[in-house]
Amino acid sequence: MIDITKKYQTRDGRPVRLLCVDRRGCFDRSVVALVGPRGGGPVTEESIASYYPDGRDFKGKTTQDDLVEIVETTYEYMNVYDSAVWLWWTKSLDASKEKASAPVRRHHFVCRLRRTLIDGKIVKIEVYDG
Repeated sequence: MIDITKKYQTRDGRPVRLLCVDRRGCFDRSVVALVGPRGGGPVTEESIASYYPDGRDFKGKTTQDDLVEIVETTYEYMNVYDSAVWLWWTKSLDASKEKASAPVRRHHFVCRLRRTLIDGKIVKIEVYDG
């Protein structure tokens, strides 16, 4: 279900501004939105579109015009230490590898984490080596 309080874009990345999620009639297409143009760049003109409550443009079919929630991804670095007895890490996260590497000690390495946030809440944390 599309939530009016969340941010969305089309599956192909066009910006979307939700107008309402409770439109009456029109074959159950209750979500109404303004959608930016294809191809990126500044939005100078928007078209009006309607969607089913799950954000799909067509029932039971996935298309590039479907609404998808905007997911924010951040990368941070964490210090990890190997003492030969146990592995431990610092609680703080740093935005840059250089900053995280500053307190270098023996058996020290820096781990890059990828955090996925939806609506400002962490939904996934993974060790990322890319």
